[in-house]
Amino acid sequence: GIRSLRTACLSSSLITVRFHSFSVFPFPTAHIQLKADDLARLPGNFPQVAVNEMVDDVELALSFISDQLLKEVGGDPDNVTLIGQSAGAHLSLLYLLRTCITTAVHTVKSRGGSAAPSWAVSKPAASPPRRLKRWVGISGPYDMTAMLPVMHKKGLHRRLITALMGHDCPLNSPTHLVHSLVESASSNDPWRASCAAMVASLLPPSMHLFHGMEDASVPVGMSRELADALRGLGLAEVHEAYYEKKSHTDPILEDPISGRDVLMQDLLCLVMKGKASAVNRQGSEDAAGVEAGADAPYCPQLLPGVMLRLAKLANPF
Repeated sequence: GIRSLRTACLSSSLITVRFHSFSVFPFPTAHIQLKADDLARLPGNFPQVAVNEMVDDVELALSFISDQLLKEVGGDPDNVTLIGQSAGAHLSLLYLLRTCITTAVHTVKSRGGSAAPSWAVSKPAASPPRRLKRWVGISGPYDMTAMLPVMHKKGLHRRLITALMGHDCPLNSPTHLVHSLVESASSNDPWRASCAAMVASLLPPSMHLFHGMEDASVPVGMSRELADALRGLGLAEVHEAYYEKKSHTDPILEDPISGRDVLMQDLLCLVMKGKASAVNRQGSEDAAGVEAGADAPYCPQLLPGVMLRLAKLANPF
């Protein structure tokens, strides 16, 4: 429980909280000995719930952190990093955009502005955005319309993904929302432009995108297009890190098992030292985590190399 974390967190410089709906296997980086770690399971996943309920889960998770965890165990409420991988990256950014758009539209209307613009979300968030220090997206499918043929080819039928997205892929695609905001920012309509500018000001000031160059599940172009769109919206700190010869699962599965947890080293360097330059690169894994230094976690190799190579051959991601 939360109270049991209080003593452990007093001497900790990093508190990590992991949320996930379900897991077929334990998260492979769980062997890393961080000072404190509270694991909470959220109940819903497809097909029991669709995208709106999943975004609600993200909101509940952040509410737990800001309204309960930080008050109970301590921590800096102005130094919270939201990290999502794959669907988590998509859902976490969708949550941020929804809350920021809802707040911006409501504010403009209260000032006498016109009706909601066409990009206003179909299901507004229930609470105002919580100010985060940074957001990190790892291998996220940020454009669900573009993902339809990719996922269909992988065996997930278009109708299944469309149903998961509430039958509106564009409005549930962060990249589409950001592109629409960019168009509104240059609009002749002052209210639309004001809304877009306010959304940009409400998003986390530091945005980071990580992606494997050989990702066969989510094309690396997803992160590149989103990064360009975020810069077009006026965000000053948009950083990209692309890992050569890395698949969709390498950074979170094969690498930690092999003892070369490149992604975790980069994340620790970013979160604990705030050094975006250490991960704003496109280099080999030999250069990864250099700046993490003594803070880099010890990652024992969990399986023989030959077993990992065979597993990679069978891995469809």
